[in-house]
Amino acid sequence: MVQKPEVVILAPTRELAIQIHREACKFAYNSVLKSVIIYGGTVTSHQRSNLQAGCNILVATTGRLKDFLERGVFDFSAVKFLILDEADRMLDMGFGPDIEKIATHPTMPPKVSSWFGNCKTNNLKFLSYVGSSSYLHVFSHFSR
Repeated sequence: MVQKPEVVILAPTRELAIQIHREACKFAYNSVLKSVIIYGGTVTSHQRSNLQAGCNILVATTGRLKDFLERGVFDFSAVKFLILDEADRMLDMGFGPDIEKIATHPTMPPKVSSWFGNCKTNNLKFLSYVGSSSYLHVFSHFSR
């Protein structure tokens, strides 16, 4: 069965994706929400079975997300929020074309609320172009 997550969170690295997933699980604890993580550098079978068991929040690295999307494991038709954490870092790492492919995927709804973390003005222009049919929000991490 094709999964249809409501929230997709992209992270530039596996380590950050794992950290985000742990926090998402804390917030989803004792609720009907289920967070699933997918990232490269490991076998896909376990991640695929976790995803197919149900997913409301999908935390992913860009490469594995594209891979599973191309395999038809899930689609974006139910996505309400697309979150790019450390968006500048993803662009610096060369993921701009991948982000564009994801944001403009045919199953991505036309009005998705897009959130970009830690984003400089020049990169924001690119990201706002990519998500031009979306609502655009920018947030920054604050340390104490």
